[in-house]
Amino acid sequence: MHYAEKELLIFKAFKDILYSDSDITKITVSEIAKKAGIGKGTVYEYFESKEEIIAKSLVYNFYEEVNIFSSKIDENLTFKENCYILFDFFTNRIITISPYFQLLSSNFKIKDFCDYLKNDSILDNLKNDLYSITTKIISIGVTEGIIKEDDNKDYQRFVMISACSGIANSFCENKSTDLEICKSYAYEFIKRALK
Repeated sequence: MHYAEKELLIFKAFKDILYSDSDITKITVSEIAKKAGIGKGTVYEYFESKEEIIAKSLVYNFYEEVNIFSSKIDENLTFKENCYILFDFFTNRIITISPYFQLLSSNFKIKDFCDYLKNDSILDNLKNDLYSITTKIISIGVTEGIIKEDDNKDYQRFVMISACSGIANSFCENKSTDLEICKSYAYEFIKRALK
């Protein structure tokens, strides 16, 4: 996965605009180009549409955050501590990517989103990095005797991701949800499912 310098400028500009106090439904390619310090025509040399910018920016910025997050997983911490780091990452991402999804839902369909990304290797890299992170956490759980070593690795990752999804679902349904309680439920779910 290699992006040209101008593509990275466009991603950063879009993210900056998205998290400013702008009306996100009215973001334009001209505004993105201006913020990136390049011409509108240059943007179209790299992207077919604003929707493609949105889709690729979302995935690129999430990938960058995963790379930063992966360094926080520490074999010197307990399984529980690493699970909570994972939970914190996912709950923070829910809050962070919410404006993206608000914009996505107002502009185009999921199929279009997937079409923009189908030839982009970043999704495979992202999936592999998330698998690596969950595998590292799982191995800590195995070492501590919390998780059975002989369980299917895909099943173990599925349980970890499901626990994170449960937290996300609870938070999205009710913003006043106590996230610490959700995290404790998620941790207990993992322990029970992987014993």
